[in-house]
Amino acid sequence: MKPNIVIALAIFLVAGGTIAWWQLGDHSIQYVGELDNAQKVDPAYPWKSEIVSSRKNAVPVSTVQTNPALLKLTDATLTWQSRIVLCDELLDSEMLTEADVGALFAVLREHRPSDARNHRESWFVVANEIMEVMRERGIGADHYTTELSAIINDRAQHYVMRDYAVQHLSMWIYPTTERAPGETDLALRAVGLKYLVDLPGDTTLSHTSIPGTALMVIADLTERAPQEVTDPLWDQLTPVIQSYFEDGSAASLPNQVSALQAASRSRVIELHPMIRRLANDSKSNPSVRLSAVAALGNYGDTGDKNILYQIAKTEPRLRFAAEASLKRINDR
Repeated sequence: MKPNIVIALAIFLVAGGTIAWWQLGDHSIQYVGELDNAQKVDPAYPWKSEIVSSRKNAVPVSTVQTNPALLKLTDATLTWQSRIVLCDELLDSEMLTEADVGALFAVLREHRPSDARNHRESWFVVANEIMEVMRERGIGADHYTTELSAIINDRAQHYVMRDYAVQHLSMWIYPTTERAPGETDLALRAVGLKYLVDLPGDTTLSHTSIPGTALMVIADLTERAPQEVTDPLWDQLTPVIQSYFEDGSAASLPNQVSALQAASRSRVIELHPMIRRLANDSKSNPSVRLSAVAALGNYGDTGDKNILYQIAKTEPRLRFAAEASLKRINDR
């Protein structure tokens, strides 16, 4: 599953301030810190994350001359299409040294393109490809969770990079296929889950796509991770999503829509009454209401049929969504 580049770039906002270049070359390759007190995570309850926020200091792995070919990945004189091709050619798990892997993580954390908008957007596309190829090929497997968690947790990092990291981390924690490489360490899974589940409630991110992305990837996780892992995540997220629709909420409209989609896909029963109310409330934001009408079909509750019939009959703008929801309910 390739993260949605078009959506993330469409909502891209130009960040102000002076941005410095990160250059690969002679430097100490460092990984972010490993999990501290990992042995305290109970394997029977891998979602418990109270102790996973403490991390040891980063330690130098080696001081080396980085593979010069990797410099091309940050070369703004090359088109992003050319650099995408280079990703496929250069990111070979059998050819990369430990220092090369460390350099790849370092460039994801630290590279800042020039102020030119096309340079930034091109770099985001390339960085997304680096994350994806590393994930799919298991490159840097021992550090992938902590490195992407560090990007997600870095408030100085551009939100597009953090958004991509959210998507890739979720697919690393619980891979989309049985054969795909992924995180096997329960403690590190807890690290990743901790960062993902905390994002929707972070009000400093309300103006970004990150809360909505986090909710959608957790909905994806719900379809492939054990219920005993995902139920507690939704226990934490339910009051957060409810707050999105309270008066004075700072939640953006796209994040509200994502919240309704994610909650209904995961059939969060506690949120069903709220979604029914939003669908039936003519004063709701039109986009919120449309999403709520569509969300009712995901629950498959025959008790919603009368509401949906009435909406389909009397409200032309919502008719197709209501009819689609009715069909999903009837098909169950």
